[in-house]
Amino acid sequence: MDVKFIMDSFPFMKSSLGIIQHGSTTMGVSNRDSDVDLVVVYKPSDITNLEKLVVSIVEGAKFHIQNISIDEFEKLVQAFTEDMLTAKRDMNFLSGRVLSGKVIKDTQKVLLNKIEHAKNDIDFDLLYQKFYYQLLNDLKDLSIDEPYSRKIVIESIGDDLAILLLLKKNITTLNGK
Repeated sequence: MDVKFIMDSFPFMKSSLGIIQHGSTTMGVSNRDSDVDLVVVYKPSDITNLEKLVVSIVEGAKFHIQNISIDEFEKLVQAFTEDMLTAKRDMNFLSGRVLSGKVIKDTQKVLLNKIEHAKNDIDFDLLYQKFYYQLLNDLKDLSIDEPYSRKIVIESIGDDLAILLLLKKNITTLNGK
C-alpha cells in the first residue's frame, strides 16, 4: 500500500510518529476482500482528539486503523511476552470472567470497587464495532479453498457471533459457553 495514498486519505495521520502496517496484507495471504490493518503511533499530546479505532473504505480499499500513543505502543511492545504467557495461561481475565465473578472476600472493599470501576469503563460500542468488523472480514474469508484455513475461519465466525451477542447485552463474560 502506497504511503502517500494513506497519508492523503487520512490527513490526521500527518501528525503521527509512525505507521505500522500488519495483518494479511503484509503476510502475503490477503485476498481481494482483505482490509489494510494499520497501527498509527502518536505523541501523547497529538492523540487526545482522535478516535482509537477508525474503520473506513477509500477507493475500494478497506482500512482498519488503530490510533495509539507512543507510551501505549512501548507498553505493548515491552509487555508482549508476558501478555502472551498470561493470555495463554489464564484466559479468565481476557474473557472477562473475573469481572463477572463473585467476590467472596473483600475485607477493605477494594475488589468490588475496582471491579465496578472497570465495568463502568468498558466501551461496549467500541468492542462491538471491532468484533462486528472482524465478523465481516471472517465471512469474506470463507472463500478460502484450503480446508484447514477454512476450518479456522468457521471457528472464528462462531466466536465472533458469540462475542457480539454478549457485547450487545453488555455482558462482560466473553465466553461462548
